[in-house]
Amino acid sequence: MKQPGLIVTLIGFIAAVSFVLAAQQERGRSLTVQLSQASPVHEDKGTLKLNLQPSQNKICYELSVAALSGVSKLHINSGSLDQPGPAVISFAPISAASDCVTLDHDQVMNIVRNPENYYATVENEMFPSGAIHGQLFKEFSR
Repeated sequence: MKQPGLIVTLIGFIAAVSFVLAAQQERGRSLTVQLSQASPVHEDKGTLKLNLQPSQNKICYELSVAALSGVSKLHINSGSLDQPGPAVISFAPISAASDCVTLDHDQVMNIVRNPENYYATVENEMFPSGAIHGQLFKEFSR
C-alpha cells in the first residue's frame, strides 16, 4: 500500500505551504488606495499608501490629496463604502503627510489578511464625517 506515504507527503506539502504563506503575511503588505469624493458637492481626490507591518505592530501611511485643504483626520473603518462600519484605526490629528501608529498585532494582521473588509476616510473641517474615501483591497503581484 503506497497510499499512506502519499498522504503523509501531501500533509507535509500542505504544512510547508501554510508556513510560507504565514511567514509572508507576517512580513506585511503595502496597499495603495485611490480616494474619491464622499460627497457630490466637491470633486476632491487623493491617494493613500499604507504600509502594514505586523512584525512591528504598526501601520504607516502616506497621504496625498488634491484640492482638499485642512485635512484633520484619517480613519480606517471596518466594512465597505456601501455598508460603512466604525473606525478601527484613527490617525488624528494629522500633522504630516505621513505617519505611523502602533497597534495590537491582531489588528494589523486582520487588515493584512482581509484588506477588502476595510475602507479609509479622510476628514476636514468642512466635511467632518468624510471628505474623501476609498475601499482597501488586495493587490496581487504579477
